[in-house]
Amino acid sequence: MVLGMRASAAHFAGASAFFLVINAICAALYSAVFLLWMQDVPHGLDIVFLPFGALMLLTWFYGWMVVPLVLPAALLSQVAVYGAEAFDALMVEALLLKLVCCPFAFAAFRLGGIDARQGQMSMNWRVLLLVGLLASVTIATVRHVYAEWSRGLSGPDMLRSMLGTVIEDMMGLMLVQFGLKLVFRLLRRRFAIG
Repeated sequence: MVLGMRASAAHFAGASAFFLVINAICAALYSAVFLLWMQDVPHGLDIVFLPFGALMLLTWFYGWMVVPLVLPAALLSQVAVYGAEAFDALMVEALLLKLVCCPFAFAAFRLGGIDARQGQMSMNWRVLLLVGLLASVTIATVRHVYAEWSRGLSGPDMLRSMLGTVIEDMMGLMLVQFGLKLVFRLLRRRFAIG
């Protein structure tokens, strides 16, 4: 039993640390690159949203368990990025929406007969992109339809905003995938030689 608890704690710590590191990298990229070269871009608009990619990969690995594993780290990262004064019920709802839509997208694909794992632990990267697209479109649609700030937007402006959200999510997913593929390739070479 103690061994099981240690393994659970290790998974919680690993998933949380991975998510926090990706959030810190995203915040540093926004601060270093976008604020230096793109001062006209409003705060909160990321060209690349890496935490979505991290969440999709963690969801692929953990399934629905990603919700309790990542929720504390997601809340902590939101407070760190936006400050405690911006932490309200709307932010918690948005986080829960993201955390639930990712496993939901995997479940929807599995119900449709397409499994991202293909019955093994190897990842089908193309299917993961499609699952990420479904999750991102779902998140963007729900956020833009029900959020108070989007009620004043016209149809084309709302569509443009939703498209921007989906693009930044998908860019984040592709960059995290690329980074992990690179890390796994380096690890394979390192341990194959040594």
